[in-house]
Amino acid sequence: MSLYNKAKKLREERKQLHQDQTQLHKAATDESRDLTTEEQGKWDEMSTGIDTLTTQIEDVESQIERHEERSQTLQGRHNDWRDRPSQRPDEQDVDDSPEARDEQRRRDDDAPEDNRRAAFTHFLRAGVSSMTPEQRSALQFNAPADATLPQVEGGPMVTVGVHGRAQSAETDATGGYTVAEAFGNRIVESMKAFGGMREFATEVTTTTGAKMPFPTSNQTAQIGRIIAENTEITDKTLNMGVRELDAYMYTSDIVKVSLQLLQDSAFDIESWLGDKLGEFIGRITNQHFTTGTGTNQPNGIMTAGPVGHTAAATSALAADELLDLKHSVDPAYRRRGGRWMFNDTTLKALKKLTVGATDARPLWQPGIRVGEPNTIDGDPYLINQDVASIGASARSVGYGLMSEYYIRDVRDVTVLRLAERYAEFLQVGFLAFSRHDGELMDTAAFKVLAHPAS
Repeated sequence: MSLYNKAKKLREERKQLHQDQTQLHKAATDESRDLTTEEQGKWDEMSTGIDTLTTQIEDVESQIERHEERSQTLQGRHNDWRDRPSQRPDEQDVDDSPEARDEQRRRDDDAPEDNRRAAFTHFLRAGVSSMTPEQRSALQFNAPADATLPQVEGGPMVTVGVHGRAQSAETDATGGYTVAEAFGNRIVESMKAFGGMREFATEVTTTTGAKMPFPTSNQTAQIGRIIAENTEITDKTLNMGVRELDAYMYTSDIVKVSLQLLQDSAFDIESWLGDKLGEFIGRITNQHFTTGTGTNQPNGIMTAGPVGHTAAATSALAADELLDLKHSVDPAYRRRGGRWMFNDTTLKALKKLTVGATDARPLWQPGIRVGEPNTIDGDPYLINQDVASIGASARSVGYGLMSEYYIRDVRDVTVLRLAERYAEFLQVGFLAFSRHDGELMDTAAFKVLAHPAS
């Protein structure tokens, strides 16, 4: 069975379970009663089945996406080679098949990056002092320490510094080392994997950390008018505002690795270290992008978003309250990509809500076609575990156009190798620094549901 057919089959199974749930709830609603203990048990069992199928669907569709991306890449390389004039002196002695040309092109393109990556891996394992001149040349950035670092095309810039005693041969005096692009991408992808704020926010990357002003304007209350013949046209003033993006310094804190593990050639130190450094920074930045106070840290979207609806209860939500929140956001924003945001515990509560006294239509609906998202009242949602759970004074649900939340990244990611600090434990320390900020630029685009204090 193909991956596509497998995904389709899993979605059909999930659709049937959801229909069975709907019928179970409708039967109780028609009789104006709650679910019996037995019916509740069936409901919970079907909910578990739906969650399991959803996980399987996401896994299969991720495989489909990766397969399609690889196919497009290979096709692009094939087209490049097909259109490229040959520069070989003797075509008779060379395999000129598309496959051979594609392989040679890949080797030519990847050779500098492969050399840089091999040198960087050696640096992580053994430090600067044991590197050959060729390895140093592959990494070294020969410029003054205060120079502006160059950008790596297509990926984040990562620099590496070395920490040691004044007499240490490992102290780098030239301002750092540029590292393999894949390592920087690994850190960034790991940061994106946590929480989801980066998935739909607008990301802005800058080369410096200077304050970055953004003009703001909300003219939704302004309208035109009809005028009579020979009537003077009056002036209209457009009110403008400004919001600034700063650049707060974040760190992963120190990740200690044993010398034995570093020396183990079977251990992929680059992938593991990139994952960990990105994970630690990703967790704290997503938390701040979600609920940050805006004072000495980013202004989180759930903090900056105005209250669109206040729930009646401290520990529960009603379907009508979700609809009130949704319709507190102007349709101009909703039609451009309105999306819900809440944590997984809240999703569990929302799956039990229905709309309508007679047909009992579930608020949550599974995606039917391959690649189609699950929805709440027809709109997709983002699970963000940093959003507060349902409770007193909590802001538990957000809705609106998340692309109006801007995340600012200062391009440079700095990784330090602490060569001697933990030498007595036969360990080497690594830590990363990066600079970020976030702000909701248009507060009319995204609103939150708040619960009363008591």
